[in-house]
Parts: sequence; C-alpha cells; structure tokens
Amino acid sequence: MNRNDILTDPKKLVRLELKNAGLDLDNISVPERVYLFADDIYDTVISRRCGSYKYPIGGGLYIFNENNTMGFVKGNICSAGIATQAEDLIASGVKELVHIGYAGGLRHDISIGDVVLTDGAFNDTAVARLYGYECDFIESTNGLTDEISKLMTNASIGFTRGRHWTTDAGYRETWGQVLDYRDKGALCVEMEGAGLFTIAKYRGVRASAAYVISDTLSENGWSLKRSDHIIGTSLNKLVDMIVQSTKDNKIIHTMRLHRQPFEQIKSGKKTIELRLNDKKRQQINVGDIIEFISTENPDCKISTRVIALHKFDSFKELYKTLPLIKCGYTQDDIHNANPDDMNLYYSRELQDKYGVLGIEIEIV
Repeated sequence: MNRNDILTDPKKLVRLELKNAGLDLDNISVPERVYLFADDIYDTVISRRCGSYKYPIGGGLYIFNENNTMGFVKGNICSAGIATQAEDLIASGVKELVHIGYAGGLRHDISIGDVVLTDGAFNDTAVARLYGYECDFIESTNGLTDEISKLMTNASIGFTRGRHWTTDAGYRETWGQVLDYRDKGALCVEMEGAGLFTIAKYRGVRASAAYVISDTLSENGWSLKRSDHIIGTSLNKLVDMIVQSTKDNKIIHTMRLHRQPFEQIKSGKKTIELRLNDKKRQQINVGDIIEFISTENPDCKISTRVIALHKFDSFKELYKTLPLIKCGYTQDDIHNANPDDMNLYYSRELQDKYGVLGIEIEIV
C-alpha cells in the first residue's frame, strides 16, 4: 500500500449507518441543498415545524415540508467538525451546503445584529492543509452565494457581502490578528467557514455561508451580546427567508389520469407514474408538484410531490429496472406485465425520439 493512500471513506460509513437504520443508501432520496444551522438557529427552525426528520446522516437530516430538494441539519462546531459533517452529507448525495451561523464583527461599520454574506474565508485552520490546500484563502461558491444574495434582497434583508476569517482557536484571537485580517478585508471572524469550503472544493460541490454578528472585536475589547433582541430579529428574518424559499421554488404541473391509475395514486399503491420523456416532461424536476386530475371528474384532484426521476432509453429498460407494483400493476396482472403495454399510449417512434420516464411521487 502506498503511504499516501487514504484509508477512510465517508460513503462506507454513511452506508453502514443507514443500513443499521434499515435503509439502503442506493434507494434513498436526499435533498440537493442542505442548510447547516448553528446552535439556537437550528432550534428556531425546529420550533417552526417546517421540516421532518428523515435520515441519520450528518447528525440527523431533516427535509423541509414544502420542498424535499431542501433540507437542514444542526451544524457542527469548528472547522474540523463541520468538515466531517459535510463529508457525510456529500457522500449521501447532497450537492449544496449553506452554513447559517454567528460571527464576530471586525470592522467599525459592522455592528451586532448585522448580516454578513461571505465570498470565502481567510484560512487559519488545519483542515485545508490536511486536504492538500496550502493557501491563505478558501472561496465559497460564487454562483451559490449569488443565489443567497438574491434571496436576501428579495426578502428585504440588509447585508454586507465580502470576505471573512476562520480560526480554529476562538479564545486565542489577538488584537494583532484582528488588525492583520482587517487589513486583508475580513468583515468578521468565525470557526466553521474554511472547513466547509475546503470540503466543498475537494468534493466538487457548492457551498456558501451567511453570519449574524453576535459580538465585536475592537480597540475597546470584546463586546458580547448574544441575547440582544437585534440578533434575534436578524436571525428570524433569515429563517423566514429560507422557509419561504422552500415554497417559492415549487413548480406545479398537471396531468390527467383515467379512473384506475387515479385511484391507485390516491390510495398510495401507485407511486411511480410512467410517461414519455418529451419536452413537457423534461421541465419536471425533483421537488416540483404534480396535480393529477381525474378524466372522469375534473373536480377530483390529487397533489403530489416529485421525489425522484428515473430516465431510460426505452420502456423495456424501465420495466427491467423499476418495481412494477409501484408503477400501477397489481399482483393479479404483474405476471403479464410487458413493456409493449405502453405502446397503447406512445408510439415506438416517439419512444425512440424522447426516451421514457418514471416519475416517483408522494402525496402532499
């Protein structure tokens, strides 16, 4: 074995933890974006009852009720802690990580209760070096940070965007360091950002962060006002923004169904709808809402949420892969199930042109 061979694999640990919980990593649907909420920010989100616990990943992964492409966890403390947590979340399939935490203001124009949106962290931690990055600054993902910026602007949240400083030693910050990082342009200091951004860079996913200023470091020393109502106001605005974004991102599609498949979806027996992957269906994304309408009675409707999209070149391939009981067949007729059954709805020419789609849904 080479001395530089990495011995551990986060995906193996995640797979084992899920197996111990009776789950299979290959058959779960994790959110694309996960918010990592610090301390009592997490408690505030939990108190809103806007999400439900789903998986034993990253300390306990919750899915937002209104949009299962977004979830949240309680963010681990310190750069190494959040780095390990990020590894586990990414290993499970998460693609975007957004940390919402607290920070200490470094500049005279940054006050307690202000919000800082970061473009990256000046690195004063060990994580980046251990992952092979011998650099003084680790960027957040610009595109994702732009998206969070738009959310804040639309929610009328005042914020300052720029760089910050991440330290591993929160009780060893010196006045000299404050002056030095001020000169470099750091707006604030906290303990997680560089670790999170390092893992995102290493694993090829997106990450960003926003911080509520809970204390300040200045010529007058350390001013700490963690319980100040101004902090609570900023915190609640950020939580409101995130919860609202889970609702705003929903796209509603409509599909008509005959009586039998309509009743099967209504009863929960049919959870995968089979369709041609034409231009209309190509607009569907995980998290979107599909409203199924009965062809017999247009007033009868079922609202469902897309939890997975299974794309295939042909119904023959689809029939070999997906559980047909979930696709509308019953124990009485599954032995006669044949991909040619779908030729009644879509011609071979159209199937060859567009491919086919299994839309996995849950009732909302």
